[in-house]
Amino acid sequence: MHLVHLDGNLPYITNTDASAKAICPVLLQQDREGNTNIVSTASRVLTPTEQRYTTCEQELLGIIFALEKFRIYIYGHKIILYTDNKSLTFLNRCAITSNRVARWMVNLQQYDME
Repeated sequence: MHLVHLDGNLPYITNTDASAKAICPVLLQQDREGNTNIVSTASRVLTPTEQRYTTCEQELLGIIFALEKFRIYIYGHKIILYTDNKSLTFLNRCAITSNRVARWMVNLQQYDME
């Protein structure tokens, strides 16, 4: 992998991960030869309150953080999103009981993601 300038004609790929202490997204693009390259990275330590979130909430927070950090690159483009938390795939079918998660879900609706 190499650090490259963004190419607006190529797909946008975002990988996110969360641990009990931090979140870290990476913005990637796959070039025409099939090589995956890094466009930008970000990370931050979770606050004591965020460290008490469920794993699903921490992973969702990582996605929200990624979309905010990379907004200048990705807004208006289709995004391929990779995360390692299977429970996030069920968010659209579940009743949202947390106001925090409801706000995040509304935020996600402005993006075109796979």
